[in-house]
Amino acid sequence: MIKRILLYFALLLWFVVPAAAQPTFTFPTTSVEPGTEVTVDLTVADFADILSMQFSISWDPAVLEFDTLDNLALPMYSAMDFNFTVTNEGKLGTVWTDQNFTGVSLDDNDVLMTLHFTAVGDDGSSTSFEFIDDPTDIEVADANATVLDVIVEGGSISIDQLMTTSGVQANAWMTLQPNEPNPFNNQTFIRFDLRQSQVVALEVFDLNGRLVLDQRQFFIAGEHTFQVDAAALPGNGTYLYTIKTEDYSFSNKMVLIR
Repeated sequence: MIKRILLYFALLLWFVVPAAAQPTFTFPTTSVEPGTEVTVDLTVADFADILSMQFSISWDPAVLEFDTLDNLALPMYSAMDFNFTVTNEGKLGTVWTDQNFTGVSLDDNDVLMTLHFTAVGDDGSSTSFEFIDDPTDIEVADANATVLDVIVEGGSISIDQLMTTSGVQANAWMTLQPNEPNPFNNQTFIRFDLRQSQVVALEVFDLNGRLVLDQRQFFIAGEHTFQVDAAALPGNGTYLYTIKTEDYSFSNKMVLIR
């Protein structure tokens, strides 16, 4: 009788042990002008106690030309952990292992890495991002050495698909006006119109891909403005700014002359 009870509880514990979370990797969806720099943040969710990861990212090299990467979020993660030999084929492989062998966690929506491209495709062309097994197999393991299923929410980059001759960018959820004045020497204003209330972020990057300004705020549906002060930027020059929400983003350039 006692053996049966012990067996019952053992089976009960077996079935109530929670399954390991599936880490999710998400690429953004956006539209850009031909010839411009494209910043792609690969974000994560359910990235808990990860011991090692490896995968390859693919895209259409006729649409995007790879330039560089930065913002590597994991400890001891560097450019040495990437295979750049096939980026001209639209592939990038990476391998990382936690050298402490304890597992590393990231918060949901943290940026795992930022990829930088140049939009070389024709007007109306587009590419999606995917995880593939070439040149590096896909495998993510947790601190228990359990190989986890991986979810990839692939975004896409469209070339000039939503641009108008006036420089206005629009989709079903937002209309973005080009910043004015541009160039500017004191302040410039970025005006946008939201179809629904949501959090909107303004990110400004220098030409080396460094994030120099980050503002985000909840806005109700309607017309709004981000103000950028010259004093908030490192100095004269050209900057790439991105207006983004959880689901999409638009990018443009601003020029500071003081």
